Amino acid sequence: MQTCTAWPALLGAAIIASVSHVGSTQGCMQASWTAAAIREDVPMNALTRFPATHYLRSNAVCGSTYGADDNIPATGQWTEDAITSACQEVSGAELFFSLQTGSPVCPSSYCSHTGLNEADTIVVYFVQDAVGRLSLVVHMDAATTGNTDGGTAKLYIAADDIPDRGVQVIKYDDVGARNFSDGSWFGTCANIGRDCHSWDSTVSRGYFGWTWGAGGADGMVLGPFPPNEIYGVDFRLISLFGATAIK
Repeated sequence: MQTCTAWPALLGAAIIASVSHVGSTQGCMQASWTAAAIREDVPMNALTRFPATHYLRSNAVCGSTYGADDNIPATGQWTEDAITSACQEVSGAELFFSLQTGSPVCPSSYCSHTGLNEADTIVVYFVQDAVGRLSLVVHMDAATTGNTDGGTAKLYIAADDIPDRGVQVIKYDDVGARNFSDGSWFGTCANIGRDCHSWDSTVSRGYFGWTWGAGGADGMVLGPFPPNEIYGVDFRLISLFGATAIK
């Protein structure tokens, strides 16, 4: 299997990135991006297992932990509130994102528990579960003391080659973000300083907005994407404050 690299860090907000899935059952894709008028291309793999940094590698939630050799399951048990909520069945992508509050990582706010967040950085990658479903994961900043200023971000994503294929927002951080599913509305949401998304699954494109405070983080899971077809997924970072790199 080809070993694919992660996106290197890119400074600034003027970034246009395109990820093309090449039909590999191993989840290998080609990532291309343009920054400062320079285009670069590298291969990248979808994650199929829980990395060592993941909360579920060393902490049992709903009675389960996952080892280095465990694939991301098709479904699993998870709770979004470590203190009060009951466990429920979620998709493998949602389980991997592991959005939760009340944990030692995020005692009083919601955040993902992948361990792949980085302070002042946007992290983008794909995950692939045990039945081959691909999902896009986006992390905005990290819920750590290294995040001292919070931030805002506006992002546009389009997968025009695969309209009306059931790609949807699987999980959005923050919980309770305003949802305009026809994809037509974004400006007001971004201007009022609250999280929102306006993904239109019939055309597979939409806008996403986040606002997070100091010590906080945001992000989402989008999918599932078809696993064995050739198509492009275009990312356009419209504006960014509080992060200095993307990878």
